[in-house]
Amino acid sequence: MARMKIPKSFQWLFWSYKIESLDLKRDKDYIISQVLNYGTEKELKWLFKVYSEKEIKEVIKNPRRGFSSKRS
Repeated sequence: MARMKIPKSFQWLFWSYKIESLDLKRDKDYIISQVLNYGTEKELKWLFKVYSEKEIKEVIKNPRRGFSSKRS
């Protein structure tokens, strides 16, 4: 995984957290879920730069309770 941070402009996706407190590895499931459920094309492009397709598919296949939206 590239050494990236979540852009501050994405804060609206993570309304329950301070964006600086999120860790790309530790909070991977939450970050991926939020971006897939609520993100725009801009956030989705970022998501695929940071996480592999395999990691994203794993989150989709095994959603945590309350972290998936029928819309997405």
